[in-house]
Amino acid sequence: MKAYEKKSLRFLFTLSLTIVSGAWGIWLIYAMLHTNSSAMVIADGCYLLAALYLFGLSFSYTFSGTVADNLTDFLLYPKRYLKKSPPLLSRQQGLIKKGAFELAELELINQRQNFKGSPELALMLAELHATDMQDPEGAVADCHFYFANRNWRYHELNLTILLRYADWQTQLGNCAEALEQLTRDSRAGFYPAVEKEAIRKRIESLRMQFSEE
Repeated sequence: MKAYEKKSLRFLFTLSLTIVSGAWGIWLIYAMLHTNSSAMVIADGCYLLAALYLFGLSFSYTFSGTVADNLTDFLLYPKRYLKKSPPLLSRQQGLIKKGAFELAELELINQRQNFKGSPELALMLAELHATDMQDPEGAVADCHFYFANRNWRYHELNLTILLRYADWQTQLGNCAEALEQLTRDSRAGFYPAVEKEAIRKRIESLRMQFSEE
């Protein structure tokens, strides 16, 4: 089971638990108000405390963090995470190897309109600009386009694109912009712990470099 599927199931389970425990608590309050037995009131009061405790735990877990993210993943994930084949980039790779950089650039930009959130395409185009065409500003623009259109889920190339973006911004003297994007991504929920640690280390390194300038 994939990570987003587990997350959706956890959300569904805790949301159900929240609803059930809340309904149980309401029923207990109703029972306490409509009984003349002090023993029953005490018993229902103990059950009510348990229901409120369970409600508080499940509610805080369900709606902690980014509520919109949880709800969106749960409600929209069948459409949002529908498996989509990555773009075919072998032709563009061949053009780059042959030195036809402008033609490869044109084809990648055209193809990007149908694969706006593709990390494979974004990285290839950015590397083409930065390395082969000596245009780090173009590479930064490619990364900005990707950041604005990516799907907010894990992909093994996300960290690579982020760190290369930081490299290019630093090369251009834009440490503040690099730090801003690194900090924003460090709060994203789709990075695993080891990659978040790599982002944190890059932030610390850039802050030291930025303070020395």
